[in-house]
Amino acid sequence: MRSQIFVISGVGDIPDVLAPLQARSGLPVVKVVSDDAYLAHPSSANAICLVVDLPGENGLMALETLRRRGVTVPAILVVDAEIVLPRASLSLSGALDVLEKPVNKRALLGWIECVIAAHIAIAKARAEFRPAA
Repeated sequence: MRSQIFVISGVGDIPDVLAPLQARSGLPVVKVVSDDAYLAHPSSANAICLVVDLPGENGLMALETLRRRGVTVPAILVVDAEIVLPRASLSLSGALDVLEKPVNKRALLGWIECVIAAHIAIAKARAEFRPAA
């Protein structure tokens, strides 16, 4: 299966924001409603980036749960502007960035494009250094 971008969100326009990126990169954007739904998804192993957009502190809690369960996929956390999240928890979540709503589309797309570029570079390096059979 091919690489995918996962959006963990109950509601919101993040999948619409990612439509131009999906068209340019050809990477599917898969939306699930929770961290459990992500873990249960048959292609979650193909995720190269997570965008977590859940209300209140739910997004941070979902990302912390995923990290505890061994998910190391680069993630961007989208939060409500009025929510103040503990800095220590944000640091432990390993999020690339925390973006407030309404989300800065350019920043979100920029982060995901960086993740895609890194993913391609790593795949290329692995292919070049693979021992000949």
